[in-house]
Amino acid sequence: MKNSADKPIRVLHILETLDRAGIETFLMNIYRSIDRDKVQFDFLTLRTDPHFDYEDEIKALGGRVLRYKRIGSKFIDHTYNICSTLKKQGPYQAVHVHYGNFNGWACFLAWCCRVPVRVSHCHIMVAPLQKDKLKWGYHWLFRKMIGWFSTHRLACSSPCGETLYPPFDFRVIENGTDLARFRYRPEIREKVRRQWQLQEEILILHTGRLEEEKNQLFLIDIAKCLQQRGVRFRMFFLGKGSMQNALKQKAAEAAVTAEVSLLGVRADLPELLQAADIYVMPSTREALGLSAIEAQAAGLPCLLSEAFPPKACVCNTRVLSLQHGPAVWAETLLQMLAGFERKDETAALAEAGFSCEQSAKQLQQIYEEK
Repeated sequence: MKNSADKPIRVLHILETLDRAGIETFLMNIYRSIDRDKVQFDFLTLRTDPHFDYEDEIKALGGRVLRYKRIGSKFIDHTYNICSTLKKQGPYQAVHVHYGNFNGWACFLAWCCRVPVRVSHCHIMVAPLQKDKLKWGYHWLFRKMIGWFSTHRLACSSPCGETLYPPFDFRVIENGTDLARFRYRPEIREKVRRQWQLQEEILILHTGRLEEEKNQLFLIDIAKCLQQRGVRFRMFFLGKGSMQNALKQKAAEAAVTAEVSLLGVRADLPELLQAADIYVMPSTREALGLSAIEAQAAGLPCLLSEAFPPKACVCNTRVLSLQHGPAVWAETLLQMLAGFERKDETAALAEAGFSCEQSAKQLQQIYEEK
């Protein structure tokens, strides 16, 4: 449904940032795939960074990145910026919020501003209500407000939605990705491995925010176990976050700095996935794990922790408890590589619902509802 001036309807996405991370990458996959003659996106971030990783591409696609203004406390800032944006930058056919418990308050503000479609989207395993009475009170209220004021409640997986929405119902929308970008291509693999001077070394790849729940320090322990066994390998970390210095320090203490590289946020993720031999992610919490879906699309064997929901394990995956320790993880990694024949797995991922085109169609139908 277009508006009266026959222009695309506008959807306001409210989220923390627009850097290269799971939620943001999912939204960009949707934005690239959706019919932009019918639907256009604006993005209100709840951070004041001068520039975001995806900002230039958003503008090139016809979207707007709306700047956040600090005027007082966090709650006042959020309220002012959302209301101001809805009144001054609209009208909006839909507001789509990606901020956990706060989704309820944002949907309430959108309801006050008469936005017809108000979408709450849960992408993370939301922590249980806190024991502190004040925090428990407003988090409980915000969760109730999701049910009262949202028109649609979405989650990236059933376990994820169960942490935020009950007793209200919700719908799962898969974290679709651009599968064609990650399809296994042997010629690209050889080219990128030459660029990185990789010969017989096993390339272990890990992507994600460098945060405690991703458990990257455990990967350093795995690296040490492999080194002690005389395995020739490299381990690449892609991402940024608060654990970066701790990772550097532990790698130095374990004397694996020659094998371990922290590469930061990079735009050439599809190419590095081609060059890799195995993907490892020992998270302690995962709502779904878009990075693991991308690795599977690239045809990589994936060694994952029990934090990953079964839905995320489509092909060539092995789920292992963290209680087994790094030595068993290192041994399992080598076992997975023995005799492994890599091939194109994108069809299996599409059949499982992880195509961004499918997800974009589902969301467009929601946005266009009256």
